[in-house]
Amino acid sequence: YGRVGYEVNDRLDLNAGARLEYVDSSINRIKTDAFFNSSRVLGDVSGWYFSPELGAGYQVSDSTLLFARTAIGTKPDGYSAFASTPATARYDDEVVWNNEVGVAFSVPEHGLDLSLTGFWNRIDDYQLNRPGVGTTDFYIVNAERVSSLGAEAELLWRPCDRFTLRGSFGYTDTEFDRYADPLLAGVRYDGNQVPYIPEFTGSLGARYEIGGGFYVQTALRTTGGTYFNEANQVRFRQGAFWTWDAEAGYANDKFSVAVYGRNLLDEEYYSFINPQIAAGTPGDPQRFGVRVRVAF
Repeated sequence: YGRVGYEVNDRLDLNAGARLEYVDSSINRIKTDAFFNSSRVLGDVSGWYFSPELGAGYQVSDSTLLFARTAIGTKPDGYSAFASTPATARYDDEVVWNNEVGVAFSVPEHGLDLSLTGFWNRIDDYQLNRPGVGTTDFYIVNAERVSSLGAEAELLWRPCDRFTLRGSFGYTDTEFDRYADPLLAGVRYDGNQVPYIPEFTGSLGARYEIGGGFYVQTALRTTGGTYFNEANQVRFRQGAFWTWDAEAGYANDKFSVAVYGRNLLDEEYYSFINPQIAAGTPGDPQRFGVRVRVAF
């Protein structure tokens, strides 16, 4: 991996980078069922991968920076560990073209940092986790093309020495441009949302240093609606939800102790749903605790 930069003038910077990788993947798997029937998946695949990137930054003023970046990356091909046949085990390279533009504001005298970024990605042969029929096993299939469009914002504000406010928000629209179901002939999911990707995520947290090593902090986090299958069935969708955490404690270089609460609103939600068995993984429950750290 390497990167070079060139300062065109006192406002404009250009940079370029590249990564060269050699990846080798192999599988040797034998599965025996309850009737002692065995199936074997044996294979090896390898290749070289070159991933370039270009970027630029323009300093509009002492407090404002404009930036842009474009890059091409590849997730190597390989084998799904739980597939029972060579045909279902093998998946192809995923090639991603990432593009982003944004602006960053920094006003140190007011303790303010803010960044806004917009992005557009085109993904060919998207590697998608697909549950096996009627099982908890997963394997990887390729969707012909996926596009992702969105924006992100990040905030850090220190209005005074003892108080810090952090916030972030991201919106993503990721959909299948072209995707035919690999198991169901004639079924396509063109225009559907890609599963496992929430529509938005956000957080807002605050920390106050009381003095003498004592502090209090709290945070709100939100996650938007998320589909868990390509068909975008409502019964396999987790709606948007909020969680609230809080903590109070004492800390120095050698010792810290904190009393904390997680998911104080006792929000009930699924962090994952498997449509093949119509079951899901519950999110973290409400809990309270004490955390102690000692350094020697």
